[in-house]
Amino acid sequence: MKQRVFGPLGALALFMVLLGLSLAAQAQPAVAEENPILVYRADAPKKASQAWENALASFQQKDLEKALTAVREAIRLEPGFVDAHLLAGDIYATAQRDSQAIAAFERGLALDPDYQNGAWLRLATLQTRVGGFDEAAQSLDAYADRNSGERADVSRSEAARLRRLAAAVRNPVPFAPLNLGDSVNSEHAEYLPSLSLDDSVMVFTRRLDGRNEDFYLSRRGPDGSWSSAVNLGPPVNTPLNEGAQNLSADGTLLLFTKCNEPDGIGSCDLYESQYIQGKGWSAARNLGPVVNSPQWDSQPCLSADGQTLYFSSTRPGGQGERDLWMSRRGGTAVADGGAAASSGGALRPGEWTAPVNLGPVVNSPEMDQAPFLHPDGATLYFTSEGHGTLGGSDLFLCRLGLDGAWQAPENLGFPINTSDNEGSLIVSADGRTAYYASDRADSRGQLDIYSFELPEHLRARPVTYVRARVRDALTGKPLAAAVELTDVASGEMLTRSSATPGTGEFLVVLPSDRDYALNVMRKDYLFASANFSLPEGSALEPFVIDIALVPLQPGGELVLRNVFFASGSALLDDRSRHELQRLFDLLQNQPTLRIRIGGHTDDVGAEADNQRLSEARALAVRDYLVAAGVAPERLEYRGYGESRPVEAGVSEAARALNRRTTVEVL
Repeated sequence: MKQRVFGPLGALALFMVLLGLSLAAQAQPAVAEENPILVYRADAPKKASQAWENALASFQQKDLEKALTAVREAIRLEPGFVDAHLLAGDIYATAQRDSQAIAAFERGLALDPDYQNGAWLRLATLQTRVGGFDEAAQSLDAYADRNSGERADVSRSEAARLRRLAAAVRNPVPFAPLNLGDSVNSEHAEYLPSLSLDDSVMVFTRRLDGRNEDFYLSRRGPDGSWSSAVNLGPPVNTPLNEGAQNLSADGTLLLFTKCNEPDGIGSCDLYESQYIQGKGWSAARNLGPVVNSPQWDSQPCLSADGQTLYFSSTRPGGQGERDLWMSRRGGTAVADGGAAASSGGALRPGEWTAPVNLGPVVNSPEMDQAPFLHPDGATLYFTSEGHGTLGGSDLFLCRLGLDGAWQAPENLGFPINTSDNEGSLIVSADGRTAYYASDRADSRGQLDIYSFELPEHLRARPVTYVRARVRDALTGKPLAAAVELTDVASGEMLTRSSATPGTGEFLVVLPSDRDYALNVMRKDYLFASANFSLPEGSALEPFVIDIALVPLQPGGELVLRNVFFASGSALLDDRSRHELQRLFDLLQNQPTLRIRIGGHTDDVGAEADNQRLSEARALAVRDYLVAAGVAPERLEYRGYGESRPVEAGVSEAARALNRRTTVEVL
């Protein structure tokens, strides 16, 4: 029997990822036969023979209208002629009349479902092109039922993906991306945005002339608009490629990837560049053999407190081809501020611990990449080809459980994820706004950077921050100093960092729904303390403060902002323990230091009662220190009642400031 081979639809690349097409056009089933082209018989039942020959000839000559007329005539004459129905489907598909093509293939397969298995794949491709994902899954199952081995397994796996996609399309999440405009985007490709914690600085990658990747920086103005992006220039940008960057919370450290460098340890390594006030960005420095491996290491993300580094790697010991790994900072801050690591300060060799794999809950047997840890420290966004995607790779989030373990990944849903490959994503400090790159219809050229509001269930916990400048209280000179942030309720140490030498500046993150104690310390100075209360639902405005450290000399005074008493009582609250321990440590480190503890009240109630209460509270602090081991002769105490207010007025805020415990150097 003579045969003729046709199949323009079979020329569709079933494994291909197409950018910029509609969702339905992207969702090609990832299954193919050795010969995916349908084979049509050259002969036909006698009554339809002439019409059939005309149809085949016209289709081969790409005269689709004549081919359709002839094949319809063949079907009219022989309604049970399977080849004619399948050829009609091929012709309609070539003419991009997909609904009619689907109907033709369905009629042919209904007549003989076992005649040509490839027709089920052809039908599945058409059904996905029109968004019929459930129907395409059924067609793939029918194909799998008629095959065995790898073909059947791949087909069933693809059918499962299409059913996930169908369910996601039926339950879409809100998604309205906005192009960041001409200040950020250009005719070139822009992608991989990264933000400072205060959302004021964005660094992203731009690919110039389709080859060279450089970093660009844009600043957000008071009106929310972005300034014209500028090239970071040398020494960070070079004639070679720099990419996959992450900007530290304070905007002073850039972590990024360079490949095939002379000082490289593997094929691609992690590097860092520090922004130095008045000098600009430093030359790239390899993070060294503790972090980097002989394999591929890329896509770094530094936690907002600067203590944990996340990245993707192909090193041995993972769950799949590419996994997410984590390294913790080994150094700690020191009280003289001279050599402490800061949240965004320069990294030094030996400072990082050996990386550990995030494990099988986060990592899949497929590729897991592009980690972004939100500043809340408990929400990880990343890209994965595993975990049951809607397409090639999807965006997921994992949340850190109360037990300190990562919970199962959650797909961000359709249409954030589609049947296409999705890239990286970052989220602003308030947890609401996400940034990503796409080549949507309104892009300026290739990939552009967009923002969109995350659905509420996909948001991270909002955070705010303390931005501070530390100075000498007498001279005003900026000071380097150690910084500690503690959870008031639990006493848990949350952050150890430092104020930067030369500027005295630091930034620490404050996730919502907690009360925080902040201590700033430097050798030969009294420490400074502050308290930040962020109850659930409170407005998360940033705290910008000036911290004046008082030298250890007679007359110097410290306010203990994190010493608490029960209302109207001299009973110390357990939340005071961390601050009192800090005071005890100061006295231990300064064995000749003598202090006077002062108690102060507000003006509510009788003056005599307030005087007695202030004395009792000062005595309670003295007794605590004596019980801890401080010699009594080093400690005086005095109650001042309401006689020394620091804030005028009768508001609760003013009265809260006047209720305080002080320490005076004698």
